Amino acid sequence: MKRIFIILTTLLTLFSTIALSLWFYLKTHSNNFEEHIETVKISYKKSPFFIGRQEPSQLVSINYDASQGAIHDWFVQTETKVTQNQPLFEYYNPHIEQRIAQKQKLLAQLIKTNKSTSAELINLKTEISHLQSKLRTTIFSPISGTVIINPSHMLSQNLPLIQIYDPKPVIRAEISEKEKNDLHIKDKVKISSDITNNSFGKITHISKLPINQTNLSKPSKYLLEISPNSDHIFGEHVKIEKPTTLIEIPRTAIDNGQFVYL
Repeated sequence: MKRIFIILTTLLTLFSTIALSLWFYLKTHSNNFEEHIETVKISYKKSPFFIGRQEPSQLVSINYDASQGAIHDWFVQTETKVTQNQPLFEYYNPHIEQRIAQKQKLLAQLIKTNKSTSAELINLKTEISHLQSKLRTTIFSPISGTVIINPSHMLSQNLPLIQIYDPKPVIRAEISEKEKNDLHIKDKVKISSDITNNSFGKITHISKLPINQTNLSKPSKYLLEISPNSDHIFGEHVKIEKPTTLIEIPRTAIDNGQFVYL
């Protein structure tokens, strides 16, 4: 009996010692763990942005050509719509008119005096006919769109005589090599403006080749086009960004470079 009592007492003492040691161990590590707990803030990754400008999808310019003569007739008015190959205006060349008059006078004299061969008369008539074809020159619209006729006093400011544009808007931008790698056709982008309401658009074109190919030492730039879903002012600069749902976690919250404990 005494032996059993000693054994039980020994076992009880042993178990108590183990229990106390385990409790102390857990409490110590629990306190250390609590001391290392910290609150970290995570946020969405900032979207890269770039600047673009809204422009007409098509724009062509027609300059005044003094060698064609003076503008004699206008067939359109400014800010009106035209179709492709529609007549816009007509040049009349008074210098050609003088040359025609001189040759016609010479032809009349030759016929009257009967001193020229038939071949000479035919050549002279051919020259007159050729000059008459250059007397009037009609200029036609190369595209369908809206016509803007710039006032004559603005031509000295290197503005063209006529500008024709397709009113369908497009936003064009130059993007870097890195941005080209992150953007794709049909990507939806956010368009921000200080003048008009914010809107969205879709990327419709990214050039395959850089637009600055002459200087090989500079970073490449690529042309990007966006179809906006709302109108902005032509010439207006806008901020463009591609929305992202990626979040950023501080490096201090990442264990072993790959684990995050919640």
